[in-house]
Amino acid sequence: LHLKQRQDGSGSLNSRLSASYYNRELSAWEPCMEPWGCTIDWLNTRLASTASRNAINVKSTEIVNLNITSTFLDLARMVKVNWGEDYYSGVEAAEDSSQLTLTPRRRTPFVPFALKNQTGCALVFHCRVVAADGGKQMRHEEEAQDRERVWLRVTDGETVPFTFEQGRTKARHQSSRQHQLHQIVVRVEGWREIKPVSVDRVGTFFRNVGAVRPSSSFTDLPPVRLVFSVTLEAGARKLVTVRSALEVENKLASPLRLKLENTFLRVADVKEVELLSGQRLPLPLLYCWASITARPVVHNSHNWKYSEQPIHWCHILSPSDNSLTLHASSHMLDSKAPPHRFLAAVRRLGFPQEALAIGPGGSKAWVQPAHRLTFLPPVTLTNLLPCALEYKVQDSKLRGSVRPGAEMELLVDIFGIYVVDFCLDGFPGTGSLIMQPNSGAFEARIKLADNRSRPVYLNVKVSLQYGGAVNITAFAPYWIINKTGLPLLFRQDGDKMEAAGQYEEHEMARMVTPLLFSFPERDSSQALVARVGQGLHPDGSPKWCKHFYVQTGSTVRRLRVQTPDKRPEWVYIVGINVRPGRGRYRLTTVITLSPRFQLYNQSQHKIQFSQHCFATSFQDPGAEKTFLTAHPASSLAFHWPRIDMDQLLCMRLLDVPGSQW
Repeated sequence: LHLKQRQDGSGSLNSRLSASYYNRELSAWEPCMEPWGCTIDWLNTRLASTASRNAINVKSTEIVNLNITSTFLDLARMVKVNWGEDYYSGVEAAEDSSQLTLTPRRRTPFVPFALKNQTGCALVFHCRVVAADGGKQMRHEEEAQDRERVWLRVTDGETVPFTFEQGRTKARHQSSRQHQLHQIVVRVEGWREIKPVSVDRVGTFFRNVGAVRPSSSFTDLPPVRLVFSVTLEAGARKLVTVRSALEVENKLASPLRLKLENTFLRVADVKEVELLSGQRLPLPLLYCWASITARPVVHNSHNWKYSEQPIHWCHILSPSDNSLTLHASSHMLDSKAPPHRFLAAVRRLGFPQEALAIGPGGSKAWVQPAHRLTFLPPVTLTNLLPCALEYKVQDSKLRGSVRPGAEMELLVDIFGIYVVDFCLDGFPGTGSLIMQPNSGAFEARIKLADNRSRPVYLNVKVSLQYGGAVNITAFAPYWIINKTGLPLLFRQDGDKMEAAGQYEEHEMARMVTPLLFSFPERDSSQALVARVGQGLHPDGSPKWCKHFYVQTGSTVRRLRVQTPDKRPEWVYIVGINVRPGRGRYRLTTVITLSPRFQLYNQSQHKIQFSQHCFATSFQDPGAEKTFLTAHPASSLAFHWPRIDMDQLLCMRLLDVPGSQW
């Protein structure tokens, strides 16, 4: 920075500017603006005895390079929200009481770290700060920290906040650019002290640690793997979770009860763990090698037995050995009830493969856990239709209904042949899906029929996860959404009858739910035609519009109704938008028909609208049929009753006496 200021107020400034922000996830400074050189000149000119004029000139031969990242934007939003809350809270307090004196809010001390113990045992830990460059002075400070360390005790399931003490020197007096590592040293009861773990960066870290007493028998403690998961909470606090490397996850709709029989380490040591739906938990360190069995807890009922087949993970030494097994729990009271089936997927996570620790006598090797056990249903049925989907599994008691956008578990034996029947409300004809064991992923079309035997085809997509768990997704090729406010009917171009699912009520009123539509053949004409319902103008004759293709884009069509006499025909102009669905509905094409105009009443009055040619004070039943009434905070679809007349809109307030058009 080079500043030159003259006595007359003029001067110049030569500087090189740069800006950085602190990345909390990586615990490091990152550049926001790269170094940029610029020259600023300002000239003060006196115009009169008391008036003057300042001219500022900024020059630079370099380009300003800004680094805009998602982390920087999140930090800017958070600072804006926090500072805005502090500012507006003070303004509101001042408005409530004019005599209130605003005092700055006292800053609560911020504790940047917290440790959560999920090992199943008590542990102690202490903090240390080391320099990344390993200077001689810093090494002396590290030795002093080790001599003065204070152990903090954390029981199982407890979360303890902590901070790193750096003497009595304030942080603002230290160099913020000096790269330091914040580490913790943990010792779990029964095992040795681990090597230091850095908690500056967000991520998952692990340490292998041996028992305090050397193993002389199988009942002594084995070496274990401790996992440190560092996550960033909403309040910018870093949570360090200490756990085992063996996790269980429940993707079933009902909770599970796990029984851990620790026969390898202790005799008759049995522990039960409840695993809620959608929950993921680490197993305690002492029970990582226990025999695991499970049973479901359906509707808070404990009438299901534990599965006979235990779940093993020790044989999974690489991700290529991941396994998927089918388990069944029988009913305790009703022997004729079908078993409750579920799958157990064992996957090895991305831990490096290590040399096995040899147990006593060299006859046993302790395989360290690095796995996740996932419980999931054999078959998951997903309904991506706008209406309920009814299903039934042949030769079984499994039947039910799946709500729109919901999922349902099918507890069937996926290692045998099973057939699933589908039907919809208003479509009594059923379609069947035949599932073969080990069939893999595929897509199929299912034919349903309505009460008039008109067909509609649903698409079914079968996919596999975890090496064999089946996902069946039912969706329609096309949705037709009517937002015009008019009763509309559709058919394929060239057909003589309307599409399936349209009856007499569609002639009278607008269909609220989307209409399911499909083409019978993939290579048939991909075009539709539409008309208004007979109930809109009972004395008229609706005509089919010009066809439009179901390709992505927008178009406009005129829907005409021929009058019985020589009067001009009624014409309704609608917009048609064709686009693919969003998110998981992306396989469905959405066809939306909308009016050209929408009336929004954002006033507090009840308003009546009319075309200018019908806005008259005389009693005219024909004109009154074209009036539209909008209540406060409502919207209406609007169509010109007569497009051959002046398209001028009139309104009047119905809740104001004497209001005129």
